[in-house]
Amino acid sequence: MPQSNFRSQLHKRLIETDRRALVELADAGRISGNNLTKKHRPVVRDWEGVKPTFGYKVTVNPTFVRVTVFARGAGRQKYRWVDLGTKPHLIEAVFKSWLTFQGGYSAKTAPGAKYNQGTGGRTGNWAKKKIVAHPGTEARKFSETFNEEEMPVLRRNTQNALRRAVRRKG
Repeated sequence: MPQSNFRSQLHKRLIETDRRALVELADAGRISGNNLTKKHRPVVRDWEGVKPTFGYKVTVNPTFVRVTVFARGAGRQKYRWVDLGTKPHLIEAVFKSWLTFQGGYSAKTAPGAKYNQGTGGRTGNWAKKKIVAHPGTEARKFSETFNEEEMPVLRRNTQNALRRAVRRKG
């Protein structure tokens, strides 16, 4: 009988340690989620018009901790286009008879998560066309760059979280 009692106590202790580990790992993920959203905000601070906000989701399971940062709100699609880039595509006048635009643009951002680099201004002549062949947009890779910067922090925090979960007495 003592062996059965030992097994049940060990089983309870393992379950409690597992529960504590999940809580600690979720906290580590929230820290990285907050860090990453703070890094994204300055990118869009000076944007004209609609700006996205940023949120995050933490997923914890026995094999990984995942922190997913996403743009939300009315400006989320614009952010995706800038962050991930676009392929060359045609733009056609739909709501009006003509597309009217000014050429010669200096982007505020550059690849490698460099923002506030250019003026964001237009300097070229005005054009009026029914259809335009857009050359595409080079990906700025904000998310990729910020994730690479945050990864060592998340690794360190998850290791410390596991240590705390195992050491703490229930």
